[in-house]
Amino acid sequence: MTVLLHDNNTFVTQIVIENGVITQASGNFYILNGFSTAYVKVENLKESQDGESHLYVYLRIKIPNGTIYTLYFITFELN
Repeated sequence: MTVLLHDNNTFVTQIVIENGVITQASGNFYILNGFSTAYVKVENLKESQDGESHLYVYLRIKIPNGTIYTLYFITFELN
């Protein structure tokens, strides 16, 4: 499974899991300008045996050149 952030032009890989092993736990910061929108794209997510998968992620939003950030926990339920 691969999780990417994108704005329809630029794609930034954030998380990569291969055969159940996290090979990339986080990615580079994705810079949002003004009121821009970032989309989450999940590729190659394997379905669990019961047909339902949960993806637990967090979104960290930080002001450039700062040290304080806001952390949002997000759960995707796919079935």
